[in-house]
Amino acid sequence: MLAINDLNAWYGQTQALFDVTLTVETGQTVALVGTNGAGKTTLVRSILGLVRSTGTIQFDGAELSTVPPHRRSRKHGMSVVPEGRGMLNSLTVQENLELGYRRLSAQDRDFIERSFPRLSRRLAEKVSNLSGGEQQMVALCRAFIRRPKFLILDEPSLGLAPIVVDDVYSQLREAWSSGTTLLVEQDVERARQASDVMFFIAAGHILGTARSSDKAEVDRMTRAAFMDSSAVRG
Repeated sequence: MLAINDLNAWYGQTQALFDVTLTVETGQTVALVGTNGAGKTTLVRSILGLVRSTGTIQFDGAELSTVPPHRRSRKHGMSVVPEGRGMLNSLTVQENLELGYRRLSAQDRDFIERSFPRLSRRLAEKVSNLSGGEQQMVALCRAFIRRPKFLILDEPSLGLAPIVVDDVYSQLREAWSSGTTLLVEQDVERARQASDVMFFIAAGHILGTARSSDKAEVDRMTRAAFMDSSAVRG
């Protein structure tokens, strides 16, 4: 569904990604893991057209390089849960769910009641009154009600207590069990448990990939990406 080939990206004159190649097949969850500053969010921003890049990004058979950023997610059926959740704290839960979308339909409300029952009782409450975990649930719900073909999750565990992260991942499994996902994470073990395939990134370079079920290879690549990535890149 997503095929990225030889992607290079820049912030001004500084190159942040180097010849990145990555694929996500329909129905897969692919994890992109690496340390803070490794280039994970830059890859997400490149897919969305928010940074200058070269190379090819094909989604569902269409080349995205000619599609304006504001049309990429809506036209092609992507939903994004951004790093930091992207909530507007001065707005209510319902207003945040409707941002860039439309007013909630009866079908939307039924989905929220079934999949996010806690949120369904707090639609009129300001997001600023919610905990970090509850705000992450709003971000997930906002992505799901758009009925996407493809979900990008950028650091869903960032800044949350482990027990809250358990809740977030449990909610993700229940509401998005068969969806196609690019999961961006620093937590290797959570990423391994939630994914089919893992890509490891450091300093803007893809170091390698592993099947999530191959724990020995995952451990080897984790050491490379988090402790000694320069040795792998040569």
